[in-house]
Parts: sequence; structure tokens; C-alpha cells
Amino acid sequence: MKGKVLIALSLLFAGLSTYFQGSSGGLSLVLLLAAFVALFSGVYLITRSKPSRRSGDAYLVLGVLLPILLFLNYGNPLYLLAGGLIGVALLWNSEKSVLLLVPAGLIMGWLALGEGSYVARFVGAFLLAVSIVVGGASLYFWFKYR
Repeated sequence: MKGKVLIALSLLFAGLSTYFQGSSGGLSLVLLLAAFVALFSGVYLITRSKPSRRSGDAYLVLGVLLPILLFLNYGNPLYLLAGGLIGVALLWNSEKSVLLLVPAGLIMGWLALGEGSYVARFVGAFLLAVSIVVGGASLYFWFKYR
């Protein structure tokens, strides 16, 4: 339960950071860093706890919800394409499903880099970096074990 509360708190901090980003920037960065600390702490607590079937379904919904919210906010249909890839990857019960997450992360990262918000650009750069690293590692291990 503590992990879910920390993740909800990180969403609150991220929203406040986005709200205050236009004023001075200093408070925005502090809130963004607090959001990341709360998010990583919550994820750490959740991964250390006993998994349940109900919480697994909630993470599926949250994983697909991000591209839908980005589409509603920015209106670019490529966010829906990324959401579809994420949905299929999360429902596909195989280690090969990561191959669908890489193009989804590349699409969302590239689109977020073009947005006007500092937070969106930061998240876009993070998604691009993670997608490149995960995609490179997946290709490496695929070729190594073939």
C-alpha cells in the first residue's frame, strides 16, 4: 500500500511541477526531482512486496493510459500507435514482448522531445535513451544466442 501511495504522490508532484514551470523554474525542478524520488521509492516498495493479480491489472491500465493522455493533450495520433504497441506488449506473455516496447518508447520519446514543456522534453529524452539501450541489449542477446 505504501508503494501505491508514493506513486500517487509522485503524480501529484509531477502535476505541480508542470503547473509551476512557467513562473521561475526553480520550484518546478525541485518538484520534478521530488516526483522522481517518490516514484522510484514506490516502485521499489511494490517490487519488494508480494505480487497480486489485482495490482498486475492496474499496472496494465496505467501503462496504456499514458499514451492516451498524451494523445488527448497534444492531439497527435502517433501517441495512439505507441499505446497500441504498449497494450499488445503488456498482454503478450513472452520475453519477446520487449521488442514492441522499444518502438513504442522511440515513438513517444521522439514526439515528447518536440513538445514545448520542459517536463515533456525531459521525459522524451529519458524514453529515447531507455528505448535505445533496451533495444540494443535485446538485439545483442538475440544475436548472441542465435
